[in-house]
Amino acid sequence: MNYKFSLEKGSRKYFCPKCGDKHSLTRYIDTHTGKYLGDFIGRCDHEISCKYHKSPKQAGIDNVSPRSYYPAAQEKKKTSFISFDLFNSTLKFFSKNNFIKGLLSHFKPDIINTLIERYYIGTINDKVIFWQIDEKLRIRTGKIMSYDPLTLKRQGKPNWAHKHFKLNDFTLRQCLFGLHLINEVDPRTPICIVEAEKTAIIMSGYYPEVKWMAAGALQHLNKEKLSPLVKHKVYLYPDICAEKTWAKKTIGLSNINIVDWASALKVEAKGHESADLADFPHPNKRMPMPEA
Repeated sequence: MNYKFSLEKGSRKYFCPKCGDKHSLTRYIDTHTGKYLGDFIGRCDHEISCKYHKSPKQAGIDNVSPRSYYPAAQEKKKTSFISFDLFNSTLKFFSKNNFIKGLLSHFKPDIINTLIERYYIGTINDKVIFWQIDEKLRIRTGKIMSYDPLTLKRQGKPNWAHKHFKLNDFTLRQCLFGLHLINEVDPRTPICIVEAEKTAIIMSGYYPEVKWMAAGALQHLNKEKLSPLVKHKVYLYPDICAEKTWAKKTIGLSNINIVDWASALKVEAKGHESADLADFPHPNKRMPMPEA
């Protein structure tokens, strides 16, 4: 069966009519014309706290089309990459970086320096840029984010390197944050994946014996992103209440294990919706960790 409507791919987001977030709604588009459907026909990124999802069917729009509806297949655009010069230009001014300042509440300076080098943490003004470097050491993109230096709470919405540097005709295909780390290990080394880049970095500081990566967002975990890890045992540490979502996304992948870390730490889901590992003190002997 063919479908003529799908959720728009990419980083563009719109106002959610339920939770009121101005940049959380992914809208449905007509795959033939590229045009949007109604303003509020889409899905909110906040699947745990908001859960808004209005499909074309719910809006009374027929989503099924005969095969003849589609134009001739177009050649898939090649993935774009960030130049080393732009990447390298951000690897300085660490004293201005509010995210790095926030890490001081967790670690001593020598550990922070190791984390900066391990993940190529970049700086743009007082913001952090989390570079996505793939298994071939190509720079896919960078997520630019602002943090409160005292609480390490995110402020505002992220921006992207290709937008910040005004790179035209940029074809974005994301990879796992920290994917480049698989070049340092053999297939017997376990890989741990969390949702947020911040969490991966903090967990790497407390548990450096395994490699920590991040999906970037709840919906950003998918089989394509996981494909470079097929030879590794992969352990997923989803945010609280997100276990089922990640379980569905990894059906059929025999190397994937989902860790019920909240139960191990005796954290009740109620009142901690969307909480992640970085929200609780570390290290903790009860934390279920794979053996390296």
